[in-house]
Amino acid sequence: MENIVTKIIEIDRAANEKLARSKQQQQQILEDARADARQQQEELEKKADNRIAQVELYHEGEYRRISQELSEKFDASVTALNRSFEEKHEQFETEIFNRIVGE
Repeated sequence: MENIVTKIIEIDRAANEKLARSKQQQQQILEDARADARQQQEELEKKADNRIAQVELYHEGEYRRISQELSEKFDASVTALNRSFEEKHEQFETEIFNRIVGE
C-alpha cells in the first residue's frame, strides 16, 4: 500500500512540475508575443512617421513651387503696370488736364 501511495505522490509531484513548466512556458510565450507586438508597433510607427515626412516634403515642395510661380506672376504684372504707366502717364496727365480745363 505504501508503494501505491509513494507512486501517487510521485505522479502528483511530476504533474505539478509539468504544470509549473507549462505555466512558465505560457508566461514566456506571452512575454515573447508582447515583445513582438511592441516591436511591430514600433516598426509601423517608424514607417508611418517616414511616410508622413515624405508627404510633408512633397507638399512643402509643391507649396514652394506654386508660391514661386505666383511671385513671378505678381512681379511680371507689377512690371507690366509700371511699363504701361511709364508709356502712358503723359497721355493720362494731358487728358486729365484737358478735362479739368475744359478743352
